[in-house]
Amino acid sequence: MLERHLQALEAKLPELCRQLLEATEQRLREGVQRHADDTAQAALKSWRSQQYAIEPGLLDGLRSALRPTPAPVLKERPVLQDIDELTLVDEDQADQAIEISRIIQQIEARAEWELRELTQLTSKLPGEGALQPAAFARALSEATAGLADKPARALCISAAASALAEQMRELAQQATQRLRGWGLEPAGFAAILPEERVVEDIDVSRHGALLDLRDRVHAADPEHQHDSAHEQTAEMLSQLFKQIMADPDLEPQVKETICRLQASIFRLAVDEPELLGSEQHPTWALINQIAAHAGDHPLASDPRGGQFLAFVEQLVERLSAPEEASVAAFSRALNDVRGFIDHEQEEELQASVFARLALTKKERHDELLPLLRQQVLEQAQASHHLSPLLFEFLLGPWSEALTESVLEHGEESELTLALTTCIESLLASLEPTRNDAERSALRQRLPQLIAQLQRGMDLIKLPQADRDAVLDELMQIHRERTRMAAPAAAPAAAPAREPVPIAPAQAEARPPAPAKPALKPVDELSEDQLLHELLPPETDADQWGNQETSIAALPTVHMGLDDDTGPLVAAARWTEQLQPGTRCKLFLQGQWVSANLLWRSDNGSFFMFTSQLAGGQHSMTRRALERLRAEGLATDVTGASLMQRAVTGMLHKMAR
Repeated sequence: MLERHLQALEAKLPELCRQLLEATEQRLREGVQRHADDTAQAALKSWRSQQYAIEPGLLDGLRSALRPTPAPVLKERPVLQDIDELTLVDEDQADQAIEISRIIQQIEARAEWELRELTQLTSKLPGEGALQPAAFARALSEATAGLADKPARALCISAAASALAEQMRELAQQATQRLRGWGLEPAGFAAILPEERVVEDIDVSRHGALLDLRDRVHAADPEHQHDSAHEQTAEMLSQLFKQIMADPDLEPQVKETICRLQASIFRLAVDEPELLGSEQHPTWALINQIAAHAGDHPLASDPRGGQFLAFVEQLVERLSAPEEASVAAFSRALNDVRGFIDHEQEEELQASVFARLALTKKERHDELLPLLRQQVLEQAQASHHLSPLLFEFLLGPWSEALTESVLEHGEESELTLALTTCIESLLASLEPTRNDAERSALRQRLPQLIAQLQRGMDLIKLPQADRDAVLDELMQIHRERTRMAAPAAAPAAAPAREPVPIAPAQAEARPPAPAKPALKPVDELSEDQLLHELLPPETDADQWGNQETSIAALPTVHMGLDDDTGPLVAAARWTEQLQPGTRCKLFLQGQWVSANLLWRSDNGSFFMFTSQLAGGQHSMTRRALERLRAEGLATDVTGASLMQRAVTGMLHKMAR
């Protein structure tokens, strides 16, 4: 039945795509009629020109959403062998995550109940037959990647998301009716009485919390009113471990391993009254630590999960011995688990050494480039003969070459000093020559100047087309500057006529200075102006990992929030407080994932997380992380501990 269901859904997808494209265009036309602004018109024009190119990719993406491929099982954690393998979650990728989350929100807002009903029906099928909003949202986002203009794209995606939500609601309704027609009925819902919803909880971190729980368990069972304290403790522990076995957030193997500690904990409770004091006791701290770490590393997709479980099983086997039923033994076991986690983190750091070196270099690059660029700018502004092309070359590639030289070889290295003095030599070579001696001297200096320029171009691997443009411009200027004056012809003797004056040599005529871009004074130029107004557009930030891509080309997004209470300001404060070891929930690759902050750069410009997703490591810029946080897509892990969940579950059961 599952295969018939999926085939029926697949048969509807081509029609769904066509209707989605048409509905999106209709919504965009309505937007133009309502607003009639340039952005709305640009969005409609962009959609009309791209929709036929969007349809094939969208159809393939929706088919994949119906039959998702299983996540690859990592046999071992990947190790970066070269910094060029580093990928970075930058602001463009953060924008995509935000876009996908907003599409999901629109789908869930319009089709929540229809999708839930279908999920209930398909839960009785042997496989995955529900419609997953996240998978459909990713398909739409990826298929519309060709809509490049951001404001227009935002309108297109909003209209397309609304249309997709309507199509998914109709698709879910049809699928539900079809499954019911095939005789499938949803699982029954358990009724919850109003009085069951209000339960006085117990905070297990409070001293004496488990003693209170024991008293409640005893009071709820009149048949055991005369039980001794030890019998009451045994009954409470029995129910507690049963609740742990029913915990939905832990994998069965992990729960079984933890529950093997029940006998040892009961033996310890006989002579250790403090065991029921709070969850800070080494026994409960050990259980919580095991559960928390295992929950972050699923056995099916993360090899670290299997390694950790094998270690814990050996530790539990040791604690099961009667002679190990002591606080000291559990304290040693807790330290062993924490040591295992620390060692695992250290191995992650070692595996990411190339990535961290690359990010550290990029951070230093970001700090150094504006300073060197301003020095170059001051020198360039002093010249009256600098063409616009050479001006952009000095502030762009040449400033990059200077920065790269300082990072790789040091500020006082021979290469850095040579590249610095090359600027003065270049500017001097552009000055008009006044006589043949100056022309001859310039001609002798030019080979060394060109060699130094090529040396700097090689350092940053400047593309050949950009090299040729600069060198051709210089060749034209230098040809004029080094052209020798023609020898003056001797005047013929003519006593009856006045001597003919000798015309000045054509080479002596001073050519008009080339137009130089109008610039503000240096002290009025902000860093963003230097990066974005003075420089020509560079490669797109999606190609960050390419060697020829300058980090100065990474786009910046003006948020328009100047107050101290806006979401971005709050996100900046949250990001500033993050420290290695912090557990977070991040929306990455179109899904929520538990991630551990492995490393942050010295100045907090870059962060590196680990998770169970493919690749295992996620490096991101500070601004990308702040964008995710401001949109609610990066949060702290504030979920209840295993012990708290178990105690709360027991209380709800007793209230029924």
